[in-house]
Amino acid sequence: LREADEELGIAASQVAVLGSRPASCGGWVYETVLATAVGSPTTRDRSESDGHRWVLAADVESLPLHPAFEAAWCHPDGVLRDFVRSTFTPRG
Repeated sequence: LREADEELGIAASQVAVLGSRPASCGGWVYETVLATAVGSPTTRDRSESDGHRWVLAADVESLPLHPAFEAAWCHPDGVLRDFVRSTFTPRG
């Protein structure tokens, strides 16, 4: 949650945390937090990264992903992919 605020300007109060998934990353642990948005938060590139955007779950694998996130996303158990797909609500 600290990283979400630091990198994207998304405060902890703007998400409801449902769980997390750690992944080893060569001496440190990268943790993907599973959460749903409270309201309609927007992202702002604030720190080390740029180009953040909301994307369809079907498009995630075609993007240049952080290796630990890619490992979690592509893991055979499908936990992260299933979570994202189950919480997606089309806007329109």
